Amino acid sequence: MPRIRLWKRGKGFTLIELLVVIAIIAVLIGLLLPAVQKVREAANRAQSQNNIKQMIISMHNCNDSYGRLPTCGGFFPGSQDMGGVAPSSHGTIFYYLLPFMEAQNIYNNTSWRSWTYGGAGPKTFLGPSDPTLPANGLLSNWGNRAASSYSPNYWVFLMADDGSTSHGGYARIPATMPDGTSNTIGVGERMTNPSSAFCPFIWGDDGQADTCRGTNMYYPSGRGDGNGVGIILPQIGINPNAANPYTYNTSATTLIVGLMDGSVRGIGQGISQTTWYNAITPNDGQVLGPDW
Repeated sequence: MPRIRLWKRGKGFTLIELLVVIAIIAVLIGLLLPAVQKVREAANRAQSQNNIKQMIISMHNCNDSYGRLPTCGGFFPGSQDMGGVAPSSHGTIFYYLLPFMEAQNIYNNTSWRSWTYGGAGPKTFLGPSDPTLPANGLLSNWGNRAASSYSPNYWVFLMADDGSTSHGGYARIPATMPDGTSNTIGVGERMTNPSSAFCPFIWGDDGQADTCRGTNMYYPSGRGDGNGVGIILPQIGINPNAANPYTYNTSATTLIVGLMDGSVRGIGQGISQTTWYNAITPNDGQVLGPDW
């Protein structure tokens, strides 16, 4: 006699059970995302610290070689225009640091002015926390020139093309920093191309663009905003659309700066105007405040 096999239909999820599962998953994702964001920001912060430290070490090596440092832009190491020969006799401080940061080839193949170099620069100049940085490091809205997420402190290095007599270099470690190299900022983070910027920041541009000469090319916390305001507090955790191109800024919760003794530290939003001023100026004779 044939046996009849009866199949029992399995029970599926009810709509309520499915909604509960979805809700649990959503809660878990909500808890996970901030943790992932913190890990990512910590990794970016570590990379930026390494970038800045390399720049400060390169400054010390340059100072050891020439007995002085370049200005933010001008002739170096001499004070005269050597014409169209390579390497360029006129450029930015970042250009003149290239031989000391394993980028001798870029330095050697740039003639006339440092802005004429075509192509992306070292990754050291590219900040991982900079949301305005193009993926390839080139600014398509500015002749594909190479961007930078960092800027030198004008008060330390000056700018030979602003009418000063500092062609051939100005700053000397430690002579021009009587406040102490451990109390003086040399380099800091700055978004390369916030929407508020009249001109983006380009590591190799040395003032050749008349439309940008004397604006925000090199002067965060330096020559000022054109309205008599010189040293402006940094912007931390700022939206790129609201970033002030005349000061150091970051979209992260901590601004990374490098001090002239080679140390690197993070700056929080609570820093006072007085402490920031004292950290920017190399010879004001004041100690840093308790909020440093």
